[in-house]
Amino acid sequence: MSESQSPSPSREDDDSDVPHNPSPPRELVDNVDSLISADNIGDTVFSKHWLFTTLMKLIQEVDKQNEDKEAPECELEVAEELQDELCQLWDMAMNSDVAKFLEEFEAISILTGVITRSKAPRVVEICVGILGNMACNSKVCVNMSASDKVRDLMLMMLGNSDAPTLIETTRLLHVCLSCRDARELWIQSIQSQTDVLENVTFIFKSSTNNDLLKNVADFLDTALDASEELCTLWASIDLIMALLEAIKQLGLHPGATLGTYLHIFQLLSTTDQGVQAMGKSLVSIQELH
Repeated sequence: MSESQSPSPSREDDDSDVPHNPSPPRELVDNVDSLISADNIGDTVFSKHWLFTTLMKLIQEVDKQNEDKEAPECELEVAEELQDELCQLWDMAMNSDVAKFLEEFEAISILTGVITRSKAPRVVEICVGILGNMACNSKVCVNMSASDKVRDLMLMMLGNSDAPTLIETTRLLHVCLSCRDARELWIQSIQSQTDVLENVTFIFKSSTNNDLLKNVADFLDTALDASEELCTLWASIDLIMALLEAIKQLGLHPGATLGTYLHIFQLLSTTDQGVQAMGKSLVSIQELH
C-alpha cells in the first residue's frame, strides 16, 4: 500500500502557484537603519515628528484659550495628556542635540509667544522650564540671549505671582548669567529695568517657597558677581532687610544656599553704599544669631 502511495509534493512544488508579496528593493533593505534614524534628532532616539506634533498641539491649545476672552487665568488648565507631553519635551530639552534642533525649529520664538499669550500658569511654567533647559547648551544660550524680546520677557516674568513659574524663571536667568558669552547682554538689560530690583526684593521679603528663595539668590549672586556697578546700584537697606527675611524663612542651616546669601552680603559690602546700608541694618543682622 505504501508503494502505491503518491509521494508528497516538495515545498517548491507546493508553493509554486501561491502568490507572494514582492521582495523589498535591495536599496531599502540596505538603508533601513538610515531610514529609521531619519526621524531621529541627531544621535538621539527622540522623534522629530513627535516634537513637531507636540509644539503644534501647544500652539492650538493657546489659540483655544484666547478664544475665551473672559476665562480667568487662574482657573485655566490644560489636558493631562498635553501636560505629560510638554513635560517630556521639557526633559528632552536638556539634551544638547534636542536643544539645538529646537532652536533651529524656531522653538524659542514659539515658546516666548506661548508664555506671552497663555492663560494657563502650568503651560507658562513648562515653557519657561524648556527654555531654561535649552539654555544649558552654551551656543543656544548665546543665541537666545541675543534677543531683546527674550531678555525683556524673562526679566518681566520676575513680577509673576505664580511660584512654580518664578522658580523656572530665576533658574533660567541664573543659567544665562552663568554663560560668559551671554552675561553682558543680561547685565545691560537688568540695569535698564528698574522693576527688576523691586521684584527681586519682594520675592525675598514675602516668599515662603524655599526652592524659589534658593533660585532667586543664585540669580542675584551671579548678577552682582558679574557687575560691580550693579552692586552699587542695588545696595540698599530694603534689599538687605529682604535678604534677612529670606534667611529667617530658610533657617540658619549650614549649606550651599546659606553660603550663597552670605556671598551676596560680601559682594554688597564691597561698595560704600553697601557698607552704609549694612551698618544701618546691623541690629537686624545681629538678631539672626
